[in-house]
Amino acid sequence: MSSLKTIQKFPQQELEIWEGGRIKMPTWITGERRGPYRPVLEIWVEEQTGAIIIHNMERDLPALQKSVDLVLKAMTTPMAGPARRPTHLRVVEKEFAELLREKLGSIGIAVELVDQFKIVDKVVAFMRKQMGKDDEGISMPGLMSLEGVTPERAEAFFRAAAFFYEQAPWRFISDRSPLQVSCAAFFRSPVYLAVMGSGGTEFGLGLFFSAEELERVYEIGSHFDTDRMSFRTASVIFSEPIYLAFEDLDAIELHGWPIAGPEAYPHLLQVLPGANPPIQPPSPDHVNIFEACLLALPPTIKKHKADIRAARPFEEEVAVGTFHGKLQVKIGSPSRAWQG
Repeated sequence: MSSLKTIQKFPQQELEIWEGGRIKMPTWITGERRGPYRPVLEIWVEEQTGAIIIHNMERDLPALQKSVDLVLKAMTTPMAGPARRPTHLRVVEKEFAELLREKLGSIGIAVELVDQFKIVDKVVAFMRKQMGKDDEGISMPGLMSLEGVTPERAEAFFRAAAFFYEQAPWRFISDRSPLQVSCAAFFRSPVYLAVMGSGGTEFGLGLFFSAEELERVYEIGSHFDTDRMSFRTASVIFSEPIYLAFEDLDAIELHGWPIAGPEAYPHLLQVLPGANPPIQPPSPDHVNIFEACLLALPPTIKKHKADIRAARPFEEEVAVGTFHGKLQVKIGSPSRAWQG
């Protein structure tokens, strides 16, 4: 690889912009001993022509200096065109941008930090199609895709979900002991929730909108059996990251939102029988209910674990701090009984 002094002598076209960086591909590689992973694509694209200057695929995110070295290699031996210096580099990763400025500023290359690529995303989508990954890594609907959901709103939900998982309320209650939850801020109140996890297989929280619908689910055996249901439900299910939307995974990594464990990624969805597909993105109203309940249920369940174990009625009102402010949430046994 040429030195900076040598690269400084390379010709520099007027306003030649290269866009690129390190991108986790929107696909999963599975079947390996270390578990599923998203490969990291290092790529640089010339903005005006769309030509790929250089690309490289890694299993894990490379060290920043190694990625800088790849940029220098792109200038020395590009895949398209002669050896040359761009006038600008456009990147979305802050730390990478800072190191590129430090290393390349002396040879007349400006580095621009942007929120979103103009052309790289299109190139990556095309490459993914060529790799034959269109049908792999299909994930549940993403929280970040909802209209009006800001990073701050999403962060509040992910923090509540991490708290719920860490508290592990399924230690004290089974999904055969539903809870009735009321709150003036909910779009429907009361609602009914079942804590999943006592069986040790599926962990999460199921949301139902009437006692009759909840009883119907118990008769069917699963609220995912859309052939036998005629009403909507919603759930937060904790599992591996491969089921989470890529945009949510990218936001979690970018902002450092908490995840309670490798199988504690919260998948938020609603089930709409008759829809195509029946698993749909949640509504903002669902997000609001789940955030409050993920925070309110664990301490209440722990406090009343003896009542729950003995099937004794109880009622508790708790205050929780949510994204929309402090809410008063009333939690208790439903007015009707279920046989566990």
